[in-house]
Amino acid sequence: MEIANGIPDFLDIRIKTKELHALGFEDYIPFLSIIGDGDVIFCFDKDNHIVALDWYNSGETEELNCDFSELLLQQIAELEERKDEMVEKLFGKGKSSQ
Repeated sequence: MEIANGIPDFLDIRIKTKELHALGFEDYIPFLSIIGDGDVIFCFDKDNHIVALDWYNSGETEELNCDFSELLLQQIAELEERKDEMVEKLFGKGKSSQ
């Protein structure tokens, strides 16, 4: 059963959870990863804490002291910063794209 018709596998939390568990990370449920930063996945752990899991390099987790909404707002702010940096690199200072 699909979550939604035509949803790609990389967006299906059930598929991503099975893949992560198959790699030995059975105590985590992934819910967010940043494209271009594939080594870290944001997960809920078995105690319902939000952690950043470095699944590829070290296998270590860092517990984040925030709730789901705070994490999303933080990630959106960081995305906006990266966008502004890219716009500055492409078009020079003082110009931005909204």
